[in-house]
Amino acid sequence: MAHVRADEALSEVGRAPRPGLGQRNVSIEDVDHVITERRGFEEVVVHLDGEAGRVERPLAIVADREPDGRIDELRIYHSSWPLTGRHANRPPVLQPDRQLREPDVVADYDDTDPPLGPSI
Repeated sequence: MAHVRADEALSEVGRAPRPGLGQRNVSIEDVDHVITERRGFEEVVVHLDGEAGRVERPLAIVADREPDGRIDELRIYHSSWPLTGRHANRPPVLQPDRQLREPDVVADYDDTDPPLGPSI
């Protein structure tokens, strides 16, 4: 996931060079989109030439907007798996808050045997 906030950073993203896209025979397939008053998302599949042949790379873009319509936050979700055959894990964006305590209901949920939540 890429995360960009603020008008200046967003305008820089729009001007950023895109090395190699022309050399990879890129095409974009629209999948779906939803737009509401304060949020919108679009899902596409990016088709491109990879090292071992044609690759399909799913991509989702989510935008949160201010009441005046300007983009407040833009999130891009994608996986490196189709290109590299592995996931690229990045470190957390936020630092841990050692003073943060989970509410009892969350602690009870986490302590169930067997666990109710997803296995990671």
